[in-house]
Amino acid sequence: MPPAPRFSIPCRIYWEDTDAGGVVYYANYLKFMERCRTDWLRALAIDQLRLRAERQLQFVVVSVKVDFLRPAVLNDEVLVTAQLERLTGRAAEKGLTLIPLRLYFKRGRVKLELGLMRGKKMWDKRRTIAERDAKRDLERVAR
Repeated sequence: MPPAPRFSIPCRIYWEDTDAGGVVYYANYLKFMERCRTDWLRALAIDQLRLRAERQLQFVVVSVKVDFLRPAVLNDEVLVTAQLERLTGRAAEKGLTLIPLRLYFKRGRVKLELGLMRGKKMWDKRRTIAERDAKRDLERVAR
């Protein structure tokens, strides 16, 4: 499944997100970004718990630099967006799958490092299907 170049989620600002003045507490912007990134991966059918259990892969934020341009206040609805900046070279070819490897921030932007994998060719799938069908037939006969 090719990645969407951009993914957004709306976030309503509640009292729990704000300081005593009703302005969003600065650290909560990172929570909003994390929710957006996680929902994007979920929409791409990337199971982070499974990646951790099966491949010992986790997303780790190493550093963050954020420029606060305008405050969000109580009851605002903000649109949080994660964006794939570019796909180049082989990543743009058909039949390749993107696997997330690393998430980091650079110049105020969230960066996601991706690995590239090629899926099975059609002839590979035919062999797998034939083997599965043969196994089913044997199980049916054994009953």
